Amino acid sequence: MKIRPANEDDILDILILARQFAREAKSHFNKDKTASTLVGLINNPDGTVIVWEDDSGEVVGAILAIVSESFMSYRRQAHEMAWFVDRESRGKGGAIRLVKALVDWSEANGAEDLIMGDIHSLQDLGPLYSRLGFTLSEKLYTKEF
Repeated sequence: MKIRPANEDDILDILILARQFAREAKSHFNKDKTASTLVGLINNPDGTVIVWEDDSGEVVGAILAIVSESFMSYRRQAHEMAWFVDRESRGKGGAIRLVKALVDWSEANGAEDLIMGDIHSLQDLGPLYSRLGFTLSEKLYTKEF
């Protein structure tokens, strides 16, 4: 198992994971938009894409984030944009290592907070987040038009 920063050569593998995630989450997916976002984050010093490679070198997980100032203060906050793990790779410890790598990256890039989401319709990540020192701070609601 290897956790590392993604590069542009990983984009196709991450797109496959993102499409799988979108289907599970019943979310909209556009390959070109997702690829553009990945390139932007990989090449942005305030952004990151971190991947998990299994023992055979296949990308089986990814986490995306960006650091920006809060709109209410000068406090720098890292925001997880998305993260997903291949269905067959879940429960093998890579998810925890992805989040820990994002925590480390966030601190190293001057973030004072890391904000992560949870899609309850997929899996309750509260226990994982709590184990890693996160506290519940808000819930999100969506209305589609």
